[in-house]
Amino acid sequence: MAKNVATKPVVKITVEEDDDFQTSSKYFQPEKDTLDEIKIPIEPPPATLPRIFVGSRTHKQLTQLVSELKKKTPYRPRMTVLGSREQLCIHPKVKKSADKAEDCKNLLDTNSCYYAHKTRKLMAHPSLHNEHKVWDIEDLVKLGNRVSGCPYYASRKLYDQAEVVFCPYNYILDPVIRKILDIKLKDSIIILDEAHNIEDASRSAGSFEINELALNSIAIQCDILSHSDILPTSHNQIGDFIRKFHTWMTSKQKFTIREFDQHLNLWSGYEIIQLLVSLDITPFFFTEIIIPAFIEVQSHAETMRKEAEKKSTDDVELEEGQIQQPDSSQERGPRIKYLTNASLTALQGIIMILGYLFREDKQYYNDYKMVLINKKDRKENKRHKEKELIWTLKLGFWCMNPGIIFQELTNDTRSVILTSGTLSPLDTFSSELETDFPRQLEANHVIGPSQVWAAVVPKGPNNGNLLGTYTQVDKYQYQDEVGESILRIIQTVPFGVLCFMSSYALMEKLIKRWKETGLYKRMNAAKTIYTESKVSDKKVFDKTLKNFYSEIDGYTANYNTKKNGCLFFAVYRGKVSEGIDFSDNYCRAVIAIGIPFPAM
Repeated sequence: MAKNVATKPVVKITVEEDDDFQTSSKYFQPEKDTLDEIKIPIEPPPATLPRIFVGSRTHKQLTQLVSELKKKTPYRPRMTVLGSREQLCIHPKVKKSADKAEDCKNLLDTNSCYYAHKTRKLMAHPSLHNEHKVWDIEDLVKLGNRVSGCPYYASRKLYDQAEVVFCPYNYILDPVIRKILDIKLKDSIIILDEAHNIEDASRSAGSFEINELALNSIAIQCDILSHSDILPTSHNQIGDFIRKFHTWMTSKQKFTIREFDQHLNLWSGYEIIQLLVSLDITPFFFTEIIIPAFIEVQSHAETMRKEAEKKSTDDVELEEGQIQQPDSSQERGPRIKYLTNASLTALQGIIMILGYLFREDKQYYNDYKMVLINKKDRKENKRHKEKELIWTLKLGFWCMNPGIIFQELTNDTRSVILTSGTLSPLDTFSSELETDFPRQLEANHVIGPSQVWAAVVPKGPNNGNLLGTYTQVDKYQYQDEVGESILRIIQTVPFGVLCFMSSYALMEKLIKRWKETGLYKRMNAAKTIYTESKVSDKKVFDKTLKNFYSEIDGYTANYNTKKNGCLFFAVYRGKVSEGIDFSDNYCRAVIAIGIPFPAM
């Protein structure tokens, strides 16, 4: 596929060793953890050498980029691949946990993680430092299992001496994630692949949402810490600040937008500032009281966390199965000694948003919408072991201007290189990001016009309009016409067919209708149907994809005119949409239903 490349002008490198790009929800959720006692046997790169960050949307795409570096170039830098515990944890219990970050922290607090104690051994393994070695997440996990060392912490500490860092690009774009992971972009080179997603990713990075339960949890934690005489003034100030939002959210609200499963209120531009001031959240209150209190609370939490981690990850290697329990004879202290990671992350998000809204030199409030949402969410009823619909309040700040985040990203970096096959028109792209790209390269497409056929289908087989607007998608005529159209296509096109829809909700709605009418059964008779799961379980998705490939391979070897392939239902911007190889017979047609507008 042809690539468009846009770069930021090169500027002179100036090194400030203490500079920290700490300006203050997202595909990957990182956790703030450090193993400060681990000593890496390799000196960090020279201060004058810019670090290169290579970002793409998914870990699957990163694996492909690492593979290209390994197979097609002689370049062998010191490197690391950043990821979450979802990809890197090898602890038999934690890796199966629904809350890996919290369970991992509990093991460190009790000094009982066998794998954390051998992180140093993993980092010192020759295969990670061999000059000919380029590795990816799978390599690090395999090596971690072999030496019983923690890949998660190893990848984080290898970052300190890495010349090239591979990571999902929201790790680079999102100010909150950069703060959590202590990622410094000063004078670095940023390469972002599949950059046609940057506008949406930047808007997402500049947005923030939090529900009433999370707000209440922060307030309760602040009360506990204040009553325990742990920074009582600062924790009281943060607790009162959070309670302003919570009290307002839970008061009687008149929602102006009412839909079946959610009610909304929207505020735009200066209306947001007026509403915040009515809650006694003023620019002065924010900058003079909340910012200093947050800095003190955050500093205390990080200091305490590092001390706990250092205590639980000393040089002594635990034998497998050995568990160190806390001394029960010690005097009991307060239940918590600092705010949890989740609370600190949420606070950082709120601080980031208010920082943008109250900036004196920019009127960023014109680029935001504030929304109060009352939505039906499925919650598990532990007593009856089943899920039930419960109304939940959520406060959101939606960023409409990707340039806010992208400009901040480019301020201190040496160069930013964006690559994609679909950046054109570049003038519009540059305008959206509010950034000039004086160096541009646009290549011809590698696929000839004779190899691709594209068309818009305005009517179905029964002459019904295929108008996928909000008011039409609920009508049975539209749903039936879409289904009949898909059936005709898959009966004609052999092997693999991908069908993308605008949301999981629409996909579920259409499939439900087709099952009721018998149309789904007719589709399945023509092709085996696969559906992208809304649940982000990597093992489940990998198994589904493997089965899809395997079945297509079978049809390729033994073509059957009655059932001649597979149909894969997926969503725009989902797991199937990018970073997956659907070459040749794996995909002979793509059906796009509706327009993939950003979710708002």
